[in-house]
Amino acid sequence: MNPSLELLENVLFSIVLYHKTLDSGNVVNSYRSFLFKRRKEMKPSAIIIHEKDNVAVVLEDIQQGQPVVIENHEPFETISDISYSHKVLLENVGSGGDIVKYGEVIGQAKGDLNKGEWIHTHNMNVIEES
Repeated sequence: MNPSLELLENVLFSIVLYHKTLDSGNVVNSYRSFLFKRRKEMKPSAIIIHEKDNVAVVLEDIQQGQPVVIENHEPFETISDISYSHKVLLENVGSGGDIVKYGEVIGQAKGDLNKGEWIHTHNMNVIEES
């Protein structure tokens, strides 16, 4: 998430908590509704091709630390720069673990990989079809 936007949201939340006399459940629910609405308005920056995939394809260049926005998923930050049409990892994968795209295993992790990481031949052993 953009640090300025995150700061603004934190300030907004603090103001709501300070000024409202609502019980804490209502304030939290109002804030969650605000965040959900804002997230729905955000343009997706990646897509998941198949429900079994543990990678998504990015729709634009994404810099390290920027959010990856995928429809019906919680946004998360990248931990490396990712170029347009390349893969971003959706979950942590241990060394030798499967990398899944199109619902099929396309390779294995060369080492422990973290959610938000760029996935390519530098960190994945590609499975060659015979």
